[in-house]
Amino acid sequence: MGVALDAKSLLETLSYPGLFALPLVETGLLFGFFLPGDSFLVTVGLFAAAGHLALGPSLLLLFLGSFLGHQLGYFWGRRLGRGLKARMRPEHWEKTEAFLRRRGALALLLAPLIPVVRTGMPFVAGAFAYPYRRFLPLSFLGTLLWTQGVTLLGYLLGRALPGLDRYLLLVVGLVVLVSLLPALWEARRR
Repeated sequence: MGVALDAKSLLETLSYPGLFALPLVETGLLFGFFLPGDSFLVTVGLFAAAGHLALGPSLLLLFLGSFLGHQLGYFWGRRLGRGLKARMRPEHWEKTEAFLRRRGALALLLAPLIPVVRTGMPFVAGAFAYPYRRFLPLSFLGTLLWTQGVTLLGYLLGRALPGLDRYLLLVVGLVVLVSLLPALWEARRR
């Protein structure tokens, strides 16, 4: 019997260990991009508001998993960076390096808020030898903003609208749509 990849099923199956593991895998391993990060966080908030989870430990586990995942992604990037450079066209490598010099801090701070980018950005920062002493505080703040902000949004919605957890599919659908808006905006802009 397989585990469904919707936020509610994952949460019910994985419980507290999953609050640590899912963000760790999503942000630390390149194949984790398909995991439902935003909808998972909102679901955790809704479940906490309904009394199914304790809010404090949930917030801590989500943050720790995401933050440690970012560190893992960064160090995987550092380890595999030379091989990546050998496979890339020199002009693409130079453009990416220039982007990281100009906008790296902002990109790293906001990366956790954008699906797929939250998975790839730590790896890219490591591969392109973005200084770890600058990466670390940006990773800390970005993962804090994402895990706490999105989870507390779900919690506040659940407190304001009791029983909202019964309409989880609708809420998760809206969260997915909102989380895709930055990517859609960028695609439209181009």
